Amino acid sequence: MKNEVPDLAHIHSEHIGNFSDKWSSYVSTYQEALEPVRFKIGTVLEIGVQNGGSLEIWAKYFTRAGLIVGCDVDPRCSVLAFEDPRIQVIVGDVNQSETYRKIIGLSESFDLIIDDGSHISADVIKTFLIYFGYLADGGTYIIEDLVTSYWPAYNGGLEEPTSSMSFLKKMADVINYEHWRTDTKIRDFFSQALSSVGMKLPDDFFAGVHSITFMNSLCIIKKAAPEKNLLGQRLVVGNFGPVEPGIAYLDGTYATDIK
Repeated sequence: MKNEVPDLAHIHSEHIGNFSDKWSSYVSTYQEALEPVRFKIGTVLEIGVQNGGSLEIWAKYFTRAGLIVGCDVDPRCSVLAFEDPRIQVIVGDVNQSETYRKIIGLSESFDLIIDDGSHISADVIKTFLIYFGYLADGGTYIIEDLVTSYWPAYNGGLEEPTSSMSFLKKMADVINYEHWRTDTKIRDFFSQALSSVGMKLPDDFFAGVHSITFMNSLCIIKKAAPEKNLLGQRLVVGNFGPVEPGIAYLDGTYATDIK
């Protein structure tokens, strides 16, 4: 009889060690999103670790991971110590150059990045713009606690154009960039958000965004090689068309062929 591999919900509920603080819906959402790639994840970066319990849980869940990095701005996190040698903690502001260099010095890419940091919209946007480029193709980028994007104290608001949610909702349009049929450049489309964090980006920065999924207070972004994010060719198969007999001519065409 094969030994059953414990799922994330079991690992989380049975955790003994440092405190981990997650909403119940997050656990089930993580399980659904990460289980299919669980044994392909070799590197993890979690931003905002507090007591460090989540790092211990990820180490138990991602048994094939070789490196699990936590980063937190709180200097008290320097006292965190772990039995698992795969876990490393960097203390510092993730968006500052010194901290950035330390993180990238540990790994040139990450299979999973989780932003559970300050939750301030400007920080969330800037962190994504800095680290999405270091997410491996096929990787997953998760942003937690987007509830704060609606709160003025966190630079948010329901109709605030520079909130983290406004930025992420625009990214949903970027997935369909090949269908825009306008002269609008992506950098112009994001001009307010980029200006709010003082950053400039090349037009192809978002070419790796494969999908973006929203749940209550969570956003999951999947990355893939740019060619895998295009609509591709239209495939018409079969040999009989009782309703639209002339549809066969569309086989092999592209969205750009539609006038």
